[in-house]
Amino acid sequence: MTHTFDTDTFYLLVAHIEAEENELFPSAVCAFDDGGWDALEMAHRAVVEDAAG
Repeated sequence: MTHTFDTDTFYLLVAHIEAEENELFPSAVCAFDDGGWDALEMAHRAVVEDAAG
């Protein structure tokens, strides 16, 4: 089986991902109040510290 890189399909995928990010990211940013961001940061730090051992 031979695979070829389809530039048109790639650009369609990139455009779709960009549209999704532009739609979802701003609403996620606005969804947290200050306390929510603090809780998210603490959870992230806990995961990083746990992974570091």
